[in-house]
Amino acid sequence: MPANRMLVRAAWLLPVALTLAVWHPLTRNYFHFDDFLDLYQLRNDDAARYLLRMYGGHLLIARHAVTALLDGVERNEPLLSAWVNVDDRLGVVAVYGSDSLHLYRTGTRRGGYAGSIHYDEICTSMRRGPFDAAAGEVLLDNGAVVLASVDHAATAEYAEQRRAWRAGVNHGWARAMIAHGLDRRRYLLVANFAADNCGDQRLDVALPRGLAKQAADLATGERLVVEGDTLIAVTRPGHARLLRLE
Repeated sequence: MPANRMLVRAAWLLPVALTLAVWHPLTRNYFHFDDFLDLYQLRNDDAARYLLRMYGGHLLIARHAVTALLDGVERNEPLLSAWVNVDDRLGVVAVYGSDSLHLYRTGTRRGGYAGSIHYDEICTSMRRGPFDAAAGEVLLDNGAVVLASVDHAATAEYAEQRRAWRAGVNHGWARAMIAHGLDRRRYLLVANFAADNCGDQRLDVALPRGLAKQAADLATGERLVVEGDTLIAVTRPGHARLLRLE
């Protein structure tokens, strides 16, 4: 009798164990956001009701059809614009080296756990396929500004008012770019792309007249003086300095 009582008390473990046995393989899969909701609706609703429900302004079946058609298709989409904004949250503005941004889509899932998420890339320049390049040839020479927490109107205004531009520098292998920050301050990025590691080098950056009297290195705190609308920045090949103009 005591053995039977113990059996009865332990009987509730059987359905739990069977449930674990059925659902345990799912722990080896990857689910994202509303995947569990989709599984629930597929199991409890009929297929027609699930596929014909509204999703993002169109039918869910249309979304799945477009995804299926585009999956596996690698493509480069010129945006025909020097600026782009993502979801009124992130802005990208091409400054020099490209008249239009490009959207590169690999057509395969590469992001997230086990490469399970599609993602696109915003490019200033885009070239697909193999090509010949001579030794020492410059493959990319462009600059862009990334704006955080801005909507499309603010991004368009930033681009139209040209709040970022390439500055002149005294060496062909160096680049300098000035940009207005969203904090209403101006910043200068100076990069040394010299091939030979010949130690510290002097870079003379030409500034618009009266733009700044000095600059502060945001990494080291060093202050650089502007002499006659020319800022002198010393940096080694393969290094860059980010300065706040004051």
